[in-house]
Amino acid sequence: MPVWAVITIALFYRYRKTWFLLVSGALLLFGLTEGQKQWYEWIRFGDKPVLTVNLADCEVSDSTHTFRLSEVKSDYLVLDVWYSACGVCINQMPDVQALHDEYKGSNIEVVSLFACLLKGETVSDGYRIVNERGCDIPVYTIYKDSPILKRCEIDKYPRVLILDKNRTVIFNGSLEFAKRKLKKL
Repeated sequence: MPVWAVITIALFYRYRKTWFLLVSGALLLFGLTEGQKQWYEWIRFGDKPVLTVNLADCEVSDSTHTFRLSEVKSDYLVLDVWYSACGVCINQMPDVQALHDEYKGSNIEVVSLFACLLKGETVSDGYRIVNERGCDIPVYTIYKDSPILKRCEIDKYPRVLILDKNRTVIFNGSLEFAKRKLKKL
């Protein structure tokens, strides 16, 4: 912010154009408001509509067994998709935990979906990472050849998916905007 102010003042003194101050002020206000967050969301995830793919037949694993997403009994399923080498993913775990705690006992289930992308990773690595962060979110695991990653075109992490009762994707984006979508549900 201070750098932006110095550049604005320097350019204003150099060119003495009032319109420059107005445009700079508008851009500054845009950066301080919701517009900046929406712009970032668009840059990161694009302006593509949500792919309405069904993931009911996709398999995930937990610490005890492998099962299909259709077996999860909740009206909405929120999947926080992450992998072990993603610092942003790991840093947002407390926020995912807070979301999990907020919807605990409701018709919305929030879980962590650990993508084993690195050689030698196992289901237990996901649990270990989540537990080291002091979180008790349920952890499901998928592997790099999972249909979930392919069907949802997940190539950037972290990614949050919201699935309806039929396990059709109704949201695919960031945690911040997933929270807004959940408020509307």
